Amino acid sequence: MTQAGGPLESLGQEWGEPDPASVPNQESVWPELPSDAISAPVFAPRFDADSGHTGFGPAAFDPAAAAGPLGEAPDELRFGPSYLGYPSSDGSSSFGEASALGEATGFDDPLSLDRTVAARSASILERIAQDHREFYSRRSLTDLFWVTGGGAILANTSMDEEFRDFFQTNVTQAGDGEWSRFLHGTKEFGNGFRTLPIFAVAASTVWFDDRFPVLEPVGEWGNRSLRVFLVGAPVVAVGQLTLGASRPGEAPWGSRWQPFQDDNGVSGHAFMGAFPFLVAADMTENRWLRTGLIASSTLCGLSRINDEQHYASQVILGWTVAYLASGAIARSEGSPRQWRLIGWQDQQAQGIGIERRW
Repeated sequence: MTQAGGPLESLGQEWGEPDPASVPNQESVWPELPSDAISAPVFAPRFDADSGHTGFGPAAFDPAAAAGPLGEAPDELRFGPSYLGYPSSDGSSSFGEASALGEATGFDDPLSLDRTVAARSASILERIAQDHREFYSRRSLTDLFWVTGGGAILANTSMDEEFRDFFQTNVTQAGDGEWSRFLHGTKEFGNGFRTLPIFAVAASTVWFDDRFPVLEPVGEWGNRSLRVFLVGAPVVAVGQLTLGASRPGEAPWGSRWQPFQDDNGVSGHAFMGAFPFLVAADMTENRWLRTGLIASSTLCGLSRINDEQHYASQVILGWTVAYLASGAIARSEGSPRQWRLIGWQDQQAQGIGIERRW
């Protein structure tokens, strides 16, 4: 019995345009196939590598290969390039061989492309839902509660102003200003108008990673980064409005929380500039690379303190949302991070520490 993609069966007809009356209707052929059929002749375009002519002829068709993931029959019989045998650039392709078109697209069967698009779309929606469940879990909300409490102490006492003065004296205005210029440049990491398109382009490479495996981590990074933004951005926006803190030198109350009086209680730049690095850190197992990426995630937030656009408490809150959101996405992917922030307290002091598990 002829298998799909095998040699053609000759009908004794010359190549060329087929007689319409002799071409079977595919919709009528399918219902007449016995339940145990393995192959059936159907008419499809053919290419003859020897003569260079094209025409119609019978082609072996495997119903099992065309059926859906659960064995259901397709709505219509369609053939991809590997069945049609379109010529390759070197003319070596014949019926039953992979074609240049199939190699270029990565999808020899249109049904495969349709199912891949549908499956990936459903998978993305499921992942986003799981991302939100992970972010709003008891664990994440507990961590957010502790950091928000610490931020409240900084913002509503003199500590924010004192740290601002310390930073300006010892970093911004120190030396020839080299550190200040460096930090100022990193603020662009938090410019969403520039970074979001980069994430989108990176995520789109997932459609080509079968052909170019090197793009797989790029697509994964872009995908995770966009999902972190979807999870964390609403939290940042709500925090900015509800806390009502102001920028340095902008309003009389400064960093103190005045609900709904201003919209700077959480640093959006610190959030946007942190999670691309945190996502990358979650994707690598190299300890030193991970450490460098985590350290880099703080640069954009420090630039806001350097430029006197935010207080330390506002930067910490923005970075924390990025940290928690990227951690939620890591857990959704089944790869929970080995490190986490924890609150600690003893008889003399309290603060935030890092816990690492192995």
